[in-house]
Amino acid sequence: MSEKRRYMGARRLSLCALALLVSACPSRNPKDQEPLVQDAAVPAGDGIPRIIIVVGDGLGRGQLEAASLFRHGETDTLYLFELPHRGRISTASPSGITDSAASATAMATGVLTLNGRIGVDLDKVSAENLMELAKSRGMATGVVTNTRLAHATPASFTAHVDSRHKYQDIALDLMELEPDVMLGGGRKD
Repeated sequence: MSEKRRYMGARRLSLCALALLVSACPSRNPKDQEPLVQDAAVPAGDGIPRIIIVVGDGLGRGQLEAASLFRHGETDTLYLFELPHRGRISTASPSGITDSAASATAMATGVLTLNGRIGVDLDKVSAENLMELAKSRGMATGVVTNTRLAHATPASFTAHVDSRHKYQDIALDLMELEPDVMLGGGRKD
C-alpha cells in the first residue's frame, strides 16, 4: 500500500471517528429535563461505588472542541463537559511527541516513561497500575477495548514491558493479572 493511500485511509478513519464522537454527544439538556447522569459519587444500590475510566486514544481538548464546534457551532457544549466527575492529566513523554504507550502508562500508573514502553518507568522498573491497585483492594476489574487487548493503550493498564511490540509478554502479564472481564477486538493486518 502506498504512503499516500495509507495517509488518506488514516485521514478518512480519523474523520469517521470524529463524526461518530460528535453524533454520540448530545447537547446540553434543556432546563426542563432531568439530568442524563446522576452524581457519580453516589454508590449503586448495593452500596459499592463503581469506577469506570474511559480513555479516548488520541483524544484531547482540541478534538473535543472541534467536535463541539462541528455539532453545535460553539465550544464547551458537549454533554461530557458537564459530567460531575472528570479529570485531566499531563501525559508528556521525555521522548518528545508522546505515543499511546507512554501516554497510557502515565494515565495507568502516574509515572512518565519513554515512548514504546508499557507499565514501566524510565529505568524499565515496573510501576503499579490502576488494575493492580484495584485488585489488591479486592475490587473487580476489567478492560474493554475496541482494539486488541495487547495494544499499547489497554496494555498499559495491565502489563509491564519495555516494548509495546512484545505482544506475547503483554498477553502473559494480562493473564497473570486475571481481570474479571476482558473484552477486545481489532484485527492485525
